[in-house]
Amino acid sequence: DPAALVRRFAAIGAARQLQRQAVPMLFAAMTRESDETAFLSLHQSLALALNVAPSSSDAASEAGRAATVAAWRSQCEQ
Repeated sequence: DPAALVRRFAAIGAARQLQRQAVPMLFAAMTRESDETAFLSLHQSLALALNVAPSSSDAASEAGRAATVAAWRSQCEQ
C-alpha cells in the first residue's frame, strides 16, 4: 500500500495472526521499506512473529536500515 500507516498496521496484524508464517513476508517487506516508522513496525513485527526481543535499529538512515536487515537475515532464513 502506498500509505506508510497502512503498512505499519498490516505488519503488526500479520505478525499477530500468522506468527512465524508471516516471517518471509515481513522480511521481504522490510528489505524494500524506506519509511522510517513503517520500517520500525516491520522490525518490531518480526520480533513478535519470532518471539524474540527486538534489537536496536537506526531506521532513520539507509545505512541503519541495511544493518538492521542484515541482522535479521540469518534469523529469517532459517
